[in-house]
Amino acid sequence: MDVKTLLSSQELKDSLDKHWPDTLEIARALALGEQYDVHLFADSWPHITTLILTYNEGSAKRVFIFSTDASKSVSTLEKSGIITDFKISIVLGDKEVLQRAMDKVISDPLYVGQKYHKYDKAAARFMYRGSSERVFKKSLPDEYKLDAIHLSDAELIASKWHPFGGLKRRGLIIHYITKYPNVAIYDTTREPPQLIS
Repeated sequence: MDVKTLLSSQELKDSLDKHWPDTLEIARALALGEQYDVHLFADSWPHITTLILTYNEGSAKRVFIFSTDASKSVSTLEKSGIITDFKISIVLGDKEVLQRAMDKVISDPLYVGQKYHKYDKAAARFMYRGSSERVFKKSLPDEYKLDAIHLSDAELIASKWHPFGGLKRRGLIIHYITKYPNVAIYDTTREPPQLIS
């Protein structure tokens, strides 16, 4: 079910606020720019177990999967047809959901020869939160600070961006680092502060 047209519905907003606050936050932010063409897919209503947010970023598409049930997530992805879009640049969400979905897609005869990169770690944090309670995280120790990525570290980060090698892609990564909002953790006990994460 494509609920793009229902985003203004108070019912939907209330449900998202309670169960998927990150999703609503992203949708609200992206709604500020019409060029992103935001779509929100839900597996059912009002008892949502899987929610898929997609948006265009230039010529590429990003997909965020929020789910409480991996098997339903895979079937929702298949029904939506999103995952087989060749323009997708990155899919973020729960590792189990992504693994099952991508394995299913890659085994489809229509997509023989397609490849995707597996990462040892999940591509992104699992954004679903089961309760509406605020989660408090410990602050960074005093010797560390959050800061935008320093220009002097852009080349280092680009050089480690495996498996996306090549000069063109390194240039693209440096472009993103220098032109778009970002954040990194720096160790301030060293001079100059050293990039940690």
